[in-house]
Amino acid sequence: MKEKWKLMIQKNYFPALVSLAVVIYQAICYFLAKFTPFAAHVVGGEIDNAIPFLPIFIIPYVLWYLFLIVVPCMLYQENKENFYWYLVTNFLVDTIATIIFIFYPTLLIRPEIHVDNIFTWLVSLIYWGDTPALNCFPSIHCASCFIAIFIMIKGNKIKKEYRFTTSIFAILIIASTLFIKQHVVVDVVGAFILAIATVLLVKITSIHTFVQKKLERKR
Repeated sequence: MKEKWKLMIQKNYFPALVSLAVVIYQAICYFLAKFTPFAAHVVGGEIDNAIPFLPIFIIPYVLWYLFLIVVPCMLYQENKENFYWYLVTNFLVDTIATIIFIFYPTLLIRPEIHVDNIFTWLVSLIYWGDTPALNCFPSIHCASCFIAIFIMIKGNKIKKEYRFTTSIFAILIIASTLFIKQHVVVDVVGAFILAIATVLLVKITSIHTFVQKKLERKR
């Protein structure tokens, strides 16, 4: 078993496996935070009511799960420091967001939807799997996208086509959280502030280089 694990790492499955571990950590934190003992605050306002419900945006919303694996693998191939910068930042954001979820839970009132095509069916499936719509602020979907955009812009040795494609897709994912009514504007703003503050903190303190040395040494 140990030899099989080493072989997988040698075949460059390492970035995918580590990224998957962070995704699993994120999912566990989100699930556990739903058991918060504190009362939830309902979020949303006039601006959110004015944003149209566009079920076709369920496509980029769902593809976010693939985004969480593909982007870090891309960063690893381009420049390992960028990969660890992204990885550590996401881990910290997930941790901080979970603390916020527990002590300041928020609740989103979703619209009633009529299932009449594949897109509305997918939205209803997401609603069913994430009911109640608890712990919306800040949006983890958006935070991870903001992190990716920032690192793609500021990171070293990243091809222009990767920067452009990733940033556009990240923007579509962020927009999708609003258009399928999974989040409200304040969730997106909160995600932006948390993401940028954390990504800069990691860069300034060089936590990611410490983690990089530790993990790369074990390989």
